[in-house]
Amino acid sequence: MLTYAARAAFACVSCLMSLSCVTACTDSRAILALRPDFEVMTPAGIASVSIRQSPLGVTDAEFTQMIRTGMARAGYRTANAGRIDPPYPVQRIVWQVNRAIPSPVSRVVVNVFDGTDPYAYEEGVVSNDTTPARIIAIVESMAERLLRDVAVQAKARTQAIHRASTDRSSGGS
Repeated sequence: MLTYAARAAFACVSCLMSLSCVTACTDSRAILALRPDFEVMTPAGIASVSIRQSPLGVTDAEFTQMIRTGMARAGYRTANAGRIDPPYPVQRIVWQVNRAIPSPVSRVVVNVFDGTDPYAYEEGVVSNDTTPARIIAIVESMAERLLRDVAVQAKARTQAIHRASTDRSSGGS
């Protein structure tokens, strides 16, 4: 049996090793080609939600439901819970779990893409023996932070468009 210090050190090394995977695992072109699991309404408009991997001991269906529940508790409204047909929304929220086997923890990552450009990111850690209620709470917390990030980005885009429109109209006078 590993000591606490050995487990902690292994978990840190595993997490650091998995950091190099974030860009590759969330390649935006590959993500945009996948059928989303569901759609939600955000301050930037409708976003499709994709779930790429589940924590150890949790089925994909169970994790999808945990993501839906956590996002709903964070204030996201489901726009389409059924089968999503192309064309998919340009904005995509992608949840993924990076399992660090045999580490006692997994890293939960969520990225938001606008087209092929990622612009918001949150991450958390779950133990492999975390209860479903705790996973939902972690997802809710990450989704709340992400919702704030998306709102800030949407407001900045709206202001930039307004400034550009104002500059064009005043420049022509």
